[in-house]
Amino acid sequence: MYGVRVHQALKGLIVGGSRSMPGLAGHGDVSFGALASNAVAFAPAGADREAIIEAIGRGIGRTAAHELAHQVLGAMDIHSRLDRRSYEYPDVRPEHFYGPLHWTVAEAPMHARLGRC
Repeated sequence: MYGVRVHQALKGLIVGGSRSMPGLAGHGDVSFGALASNAVAFAPAGADREAIIEAIGRGIGRTAAHELAHQVLGAMDIHSRLDRRSYEYPDVRPEHFYGPLHWTVAEAPMHARLGRC
């Protein structure tokens, strides 16, 4: 019903995007290349190869989660610049790859639509 594909690259400078018909289906895409290069660029001083590889995977997963929220919630604007440690923050930043994230504005609507996991 919903899905996100990882591509080597997407046109433009975007890291991800989605299209949806809420309640019916959705499709999203994320860019491996853009996310990997950002994970490297935002790596803390002294980060080793393993930490950067983990950050790349984390960034891809977090971007996919953000895109799935767009698909499930449709026209609702989930973007919020109030908390850089939220999944809803609209820009790629160091926190997207390193450290914990949490849901904010999309959490209650996602639970209402999908139930609690």
